Amino acid sequence: DMGASPGDVVGHLLESSPLMTTGTNLIDAALARIKPDIGFDAKKLKGLGNLNGLRTSIPDGLKVAKLGRSTGKTTGTVKAFSIDGITVNFELGNLLFDDQIEIEGDGGPFSKGGDSGGLVVDQQNMAVGMLMAGAVGKTRSYANTLAIVFDKLKIKLL
Repeated sequence: DMGASPGDVVGHLLESSPLMTTGTNLIDAALARIKPDIGFDAKKLKGLGNLNGLRTSIPDGLKVAKLGRSTGKTTGTVKAFSIDGITVNFELGNLLFDDQIEIEGDGGPFSKGGDSGGLVVDQQNMAVGMLMAGAVGKTRSYANTLAIVFDKLKIKLL
């Protein structure tokens, strides 16, 4: 966000999933390698504790939290999973997404602009999803199912 190269570089892009303007998308994700001189522990979630694995079953009513650049730590409840037909406005136009997780924020928005890519975890700090979009002026947000992200990018949780 408004950084300048080389001083603000924290990592380098390894791979991304191209967005399709026709048909449906399953993820909006990219993978980067963090520079070795950046102090980072992938297993520690600031304000939440240690990451404890990947959750593959996501029931309605699951209590979740996320860490985002704009809103910090927020909590919410999964209202629906494997939801299809979510339209998100991108610079490329309105893109369609399937297999998304819908999350209702507790007492306010679960996310705001700039939170995209934030990790969503359950109450046991099991990774659930990756924040993708929020409904402007609404309390609901949408996340890619993390198991699908990992499958598409051919990666595993550390």
